[in-house]
Amino acid sequence: VSLVIVVIAGIGLALSDGIAGVAVFYGLFCVGETITFLLSFVYAAEAFDQAYVGTAMGAFDSLMDISLFVGPVLAVSIHKSTEQIAPTFLVAVVPAALAFLATIVWLPRDG
Repeated sequence: VSLVIVVIAGIGLALSDGIAGVAVFYGLFCVGETITFLLSFVYAAEAFDQAYVGTAMGAFDSLMDISLFVGPVLAVSIHKSTEQIAPTFLVAVVPAALAFLATIVWLPRDG
């Protein structure tokens, strides 16, 4: 659900033409990203072998931290090259959309 929120909010940000729309969709985007970030550690802890969960979670956390640097650098680069803000928001949606599709395809189902 959180990935769907991120996708909808990112598209809403790209299409917003006023400060009210930007504020609402940015708030929605932040909520979706926060849920995704927190749940990612829960899912990662379940996915890793319990004997190596400490090492695996350290590596996973390092990748999450790197993404906090790479994302803004990528956003500034896109904005600088296109001189538009909308492509930046749309690029931010791509990882969430891909993760959502991967979840639909590969997430184990009960029963």
